[in-house]
Amino acid sequence: MVSGYGAETCGKVTLAYTKFSNPIGGIELDGKLYLDETNGFTQWMSGYVSAFNSYLAGAKTQLPADPLAMGFWLKNYCEKNPTHMAAYAVQIYIQEHSTKRSK
Repeated sequence: MVSGYGAETCGKVTLAYTKFSNPIGGIELDGKLYLDETNGFTQWMSGYVSAFNSYLAGAKTQLPADPLAMGFWLKNYCEKNPTHMAAYAVQIYIQEHSTKRSK
């Protein structure tokens, strides 16, 4: 069972990334940073990948967990697959990057 941002469709992810240009989210006003929906998706993905890396704690390789890179990856994937769930997109990210690491 997936809840939160991971349960949303990639269509909603794409809409959020269309409304806000910063893939890690946030709008600065009067010196304060206000988080937006893109930040929620990127942070959800960061948490998921970080948890996966914790699961692999004894392994020599860990998946890249750079929020900016993950935000761009998620945006690009979701634009091409609007009916997929965000959680499924993150699973694809893990599969793709695990394959790259094992080569």
